[in-house]
Amino acid sequence: MYKKKDSFESALKDKYIKNFDYNTFGNITEIARGAFGTVYRANSINLRKHVALKSLYENDELFYEKFVRELTNIMAVNNHDNIINFYGISIDPKTQTYYLVLQYAKDGDLRTYLRNNFKSLDWKTIINMAKDIASGLRCIHDENIVHKDLHSRNILVHEERLLITDLGLSQPLDANSNSMAGGMVAYTDPEYLQDPTKYKRNKTSDIYSLGVLFWELSSGRPPFNNISCFKIYNLVTSGRREAPINETPKDYVNIYSSAWKIDSNQRPTIKNIFDSLENIKLENIYYETKDNQDIQLEAYINNQSQTVYSKDSVSIASSFNTSNLGEVTSMKSLQKTSTPLSTSPTHEMATHKIVWNAKLKGVWAKGKYSLNTSIYKTIAEQEKYRKDIVENDSSLTKNEKKFLLNFLHEKYDILRIKSNSIEKKQCNNCQNWHQAIQYCEFCIRKYLKNNFKNWTSGNNELDKLIQECQQTTILPNTVIEWISCDQFENVKYLVTGICSDFYTAIWKDGSYDKWNSERQILERSERQMIVIKRPNDSSSNNAHWLQEVTLSFTLDNTAQFLAKCYGITKDPTTQDYVLVFNYYDFNLRNFLKDNYQSLTLLQKYEIIDHIAMSLNVIHEQGMVHINLHSRNILYSAQINGWKISNLGLGGPVNKQLDKKLHSDYRHLQYIAPEILCEGNHTTKSDVYSLGIIMWEVITGETHGNHNHKFYSKPDFSLAIINGYRPKIYRYIPYEYATLMKQCWDSNPDNRPDAKTIENEMDSLIRSLFNGKNEKKKHQCFTIIDKR
Repeated sequence: MYKKKDSFESALKDKYIKNFDYNTFGNITEIARGAFGTVYRANSINLRKHVALKSLYENDELFYEKFVRELTNIMAVNNHDNIINFYGISIDPKTQTYYLVLQYAKDGDLRTYLRNNFKSLDWKTIINMAKDIASGLRCIHDENIVHKDLHSRNILVHEERLLITDLGLSQPLDANSNSMAGGMVAYTDPEYLQDPTKYKRNKTSDIYSLGVLFWELSSGRPPFNNISCFKIYNLVTSGRREAPINETPKDYVNIYSSAWKIDSNQRPTIKNIFDSLENIKLENIYYETKDNQDIQLEAYINNQSQTVYSKDSVSIASSFNTSNLGEVTSMKSLQKTSTPLSTSPTHEMATHKIVWNAKLKGVWAKGKYSLNTSIYKTIAEQEKYRKDIVENDSSLTKNEKKFLLNFLHEKYDILRIKSNSIEKKQCNNCQNWHQAIQYCEFCIRKYLKNNFKNWTSGNNELDKLIQECQQTTILPNTVIEWISCDQFENVKYLVTGICSDFYTAIWKDGSYDKWNSERQILERSERQMIVIKRPNDSSSNNAHWLQEVTLSFTLDNTAQFLAKCYGITKDPTTQDYVLVFNYYDFNLRNFLKDNYQSLTLLQKYEIIDHIAMSLNVIHEQGMVHINLHSRNILYSAQINGWKISNLGLGGPVNKQLDKKLHSDYRHLQYIAPEILCEGNHTTKSDVYSLGIIMWEVITGETHGNHNHKFYSKPDFSLAIINGYRPKIYRYIPYEYATLMKQCWDSNPDNRPDAKTIENEMDSLIRSLFNGKNEKKKHQCFTIIDKR
């Protein structure tokens, strides 16, 4: 093992590797980040072209061994047409970071390429793509190496050629290769999944992954898409596979079906596969029959919890060790929404005479909390149950029933689009098979695509991002768009935040609101109030700003959990790009100040429940908020809905905290002690912040407001590090106080995750609502914490 740097450098000398001067690289830009390293694009002066610089994370004693292993594997198969080329190494003299200098694939990874280009691919092209992968893998196997991590993110596309990359996990066949690291679950050999500590992956494991890749080429989408890794694990290990796609050549189906057999001894060799591809016949076509339906969800997926699969690089290790990975449940989220959370102007600004009142909230809550998902398992059954609650309530007028039913239809249409288990309907206009009832999502996307030529932000990358968002639009009232600055009037300064200034304005035409199926157009809401957010450092190119633009556009395309973003415009004076958001009535801090005395315990619980649910959506996509506090939780009185806002400082898990937060004393009380000790921000750091918000909601107070003994920020910081927390008053319910204290535990490992908090709050709410805890609800903390 190369545990020491001198051993590492000696190994490099023996390999006669070209060492590039790091200063000869320009325009270095991060393009990818995975479990083992980061990849950058750079201009090479020596090679006169773009290259990829790959660094491995130097976070353990095995760093040098991993680096040399990948280097050895690449050199063994270098210069093959279907394997990424290796040019040499480079060392950053400032950080002493080692980089592999690799070929740059300009068309990105296979998954992205299929998403953008699949409709234009014919079967001849697809077969040639399969041959490329098989040819590269044949070279790897001929060198007696097992790749162990083949999936569509590790296949790159460059000038119509496919290239296998990321050989960091690969090892010689005779090496001890039963490591639990690496591998997306859907592509992983089921024999290895069943016993990862003992099963030694071999060439047949790569063949299994190749079979899944071949199926992905035929479908254009990842295997078992939008399903959690745990359910994929159950499907794969039980022998379930994706069904063939209609109009696939039968010979091709036979090739990948033999490759992914559960018994590794029955799988063909890479040579067999390559020969079969050479002799494939395209005229014999597969067509789905009634007895051969898609098995993806039928037997194993619980219809009450359709999931959003949010991490593209789920390792086997993480899927075994992380209890909540990939478990963002859209349907559960719907059931747990305290009241409907549509942010369409129709509901938020133009509800006419129907507005949310105590009666409507009570009927909505009755349907939500009385629903038993063990009995009503499917989306259709659950929707009908809640629909019956509304229609059979004699206290509601005809218009009130229509108001509630519209919300129900909208929420369940979201679930239909996200679920692969729902029966689809063919659109009379575009002939696509859609899942929503009130509209065809494909017609909406087509309408938006046809409008691409009519607008531009002046920035190609920004245009591309907006277009990509529009082509994944789910609801007619959640379209991200470029908005011309002449659409805004009555612009007024509102407030200044840590990184941004906020303004209110009137949007003259208003946002897209609903789909008109007759006219085949999106209709707008007309005039509405919005909020404009611009960076206060007069630079819309800074990292925080560009990151917030991306997160605001992509993290929540249903507008169910995060402050609704309508799109982006440009300040005509400063030429800065600025974000456009929905207008909300209060932040949580001000709401509590004005309404705390009138809030019931149930209402307080619902606030925390929804914040936890929204935070879980962020965490399940591999992101952290970093700046969670009660001023960043927004409230709309029209829909009685809560949204998390201000994602500018957020980012990937383990992101370092921005120094601006440390300089802002107002929010110091929300910062976890490990962050004050200059640690990286994790999901558990957000949970600490949520614990402080829980205290605010239950007490109506703000932590730190009455602690006059802290005259300086360092004193307060040190107190938090040493265990100083808010007082636990006698009136706080015991279960709630226990959960709250767990959230602000000094040890991050002892804190629950957001999903657990969501589930615990749901349980407390249901008990309170159904009157099952008459005794427990009087049990409170009997000790006041005087720290």
